[in-house]
Order: sequence, then C-alpha cells, then structure tokens
Amino acid sequence: MASAGRILIMPKGNWNVETEYEMLDLVFHSGTSWIAKETSVGLEPSDANAKYWQKVFDVDAFTDAKIEEKVNAYMENNATA
Repeated sequence: MASAGRILIMPKGNWNVETEYEMLDLVFHSGTSWIAKETSVGLEPSDANAKYWQKVFDVDAFTDAKIEEKVNAYMENNATA
C-alpha cells in the first residue's frame, strides 16, 4: 500500500526555535497562527519565510480599531445616494 504522507493538520502549540516542524504542523507565534509548508528548524514563522510557513490567522488584524476602520471603509464605499 502506498503512503499518502501526512494528511492532517497537527497542532503544535507555541513556536519554539529548537523544535523541528514538518509539513502541516500548526503553530502560534506573535499573535498569528502559521502552518508549516516544509520541514524546518529555527526558521521563524513570518512572511519573510514564506517558503516554509503560511499565515493562517492573524489575530492583530481583528483589533477593535482595525475592525472599525474596515467597517467605515465598507460603509463609505457602499453608501447609497
């Protein structure tokens, strides 16, 4: 029987510089959750390391001020005359 490899996301908690992460490992780092795209050790989850990490959810994008800003922009762009 052929192996399909890893097919499930594996939650790994907070990112640790010393831990080896494999494809589909999910970590939390600096207010954001990231999923590993390739095996790595010591490569911090960030947009700069996009070869190894994919941003999943950015908590900082949902602060009250940013939500209000987005709602106001939507209202301005969709106002009826």
